[in-house]
Amino acid sequence: SFTTRPQPRSPLSPHPPLFRSDGYITDPLNPDTDGDGFGDGSEGGHDPTDPNDKPKLERDLVAYFPLDGNLLDMSPINPGAHDATFFGTGPASYRAAKLGDGIDLNGSNQYATIGGPEGDVEFVGGDMAVSVWFSIPVFTKTWQCLVGKGEGHSWRIHRHGGNANMTFTGGNDDIQGGDFTSTPSVADGQMHHLVAIVEHGVSSRLWIDGQLVGTRSVTLPNLVSQNNNPARIGDNAGATGRYWQGRIDELAIWGRVLDSEE
Repeated sequence: SFTTRPQPRSPLSPHPPLFRSDGYITDPLNPDTDGDGFGDGSEGGHDPTDPNDKPKLERDLVAYFPLDGNLLDMSPINPGAHDATFFGTGPASYRAAKLGDGIDLNGSNQYATIGGPEGDVEFVGGDMAVSVWFSIPVFTKTWQCLVGKGEGHSWRIHRHGGNANMTFTGGNDDIQGGDFTSTPSVADGQMHHLVAIVEHGVSSRLWIDGQLVGTRSVTLPNLVSQNNNPARIGDNAGATGRYWQGRIDELAIWGRVLDSEE
């Protein structure tokens, strides 16, 4: 989860102080007041004058969906910027998942479209990361999609063809074959944790339940290419009809690589 601790501080320079909207005082002429390598503006919810108080999960967070009974984007950096919209036979169903509730999709026609500028979740020529909890009782479609922006060299997290495991495309084909170190089966109705990472010019990587299960080396100049599709939760925006059946919870998307601690 993402928390904030706004407490006013004294400025560290003689420049006139600037009160941020979160209550902190910073230096308008110094973009990195504490010299910790993060601009004060990126340290939302953290003390920009304390070099030991660095932004963690909030840094470069694009969207965060707790999915606790709604599809609201609860990112502490820009809340509401990418609120999602439900489609299919409704209303949307929510039930107990990993942290509180999660959305429970029927696998027939239900999905949600991530709102806001679709380019915000495109990451052309850059890094990205997705973290999500999910469950699926049984796979019912090939390439059944958990969340995705599209086909080609876009990104998507989905079933690996007709196999019993998940895969990730980060702009450079699916993690497959010899890319996998293990292929854990997840179609058991239990909650599983997935992290997908693109490190531009290096690799795309897939983690399941805390274990690195696949790495795909990069051969393309742009790891994630541009399209006009709004990303979908529970379907592939570039190959529609691959609806997810099961729960999705705590979906977060970043425009950077997560480190191992995160």
